[in-house]
Amino acid sequence: MSLSSAASSPPLVPATPRVGPLLLVDDDPLIAGAARRALRREGIEALVFEDAEAARAAFTARAGRVCAVVIDLRLGDTWGPSLVAAWREHQPGLPVLLTSGDPAGHAACDEVGWPVDFLAKPFRGRALIEKVQALVAAAPVRTTARPA
Repeated sequence: MSLSSAASSPPLVPATPRVGPLLLVDDDPLIAGAARRALRREGIEALVFEDAEAARAAFTARAGRVCAVVIDLRLGDTWGPSLVAAWREHQPGLPVLLTSGDPAGHAACDEVGWPVDFLAKPFRGRALIEKVQALVAAAPVRTTARPA
């Protein structure tokens, strides 16, 4: 089955209250760990990675089944938005939350060419949870159609 095949793609339906799996990518182990704990406390299934390659492999393995991405603007030599742009080719409408400790990081949201939210680092767990919940609630999710 081709990832880009529209005929085999499940229909889009309104978002459900369930959140997960979420893909979180941050190369700072302290931020990644704190985010993982905050998400877990809220019952949000999160796959957390500290490098772009591991995140790329995880996304590929779960093609079409990631509810949202929280990603650092810069992951070493990798530009977070370019990684997400490739993922969005296979999963259009994938909700994205960019994070950055760079004060000018918010400007990247205007440059990516698709809707994205932003959260400045350092951030509190509650701020992350609120952004993730809003992001997922506002986006359609893929689901398998059930017979009537």
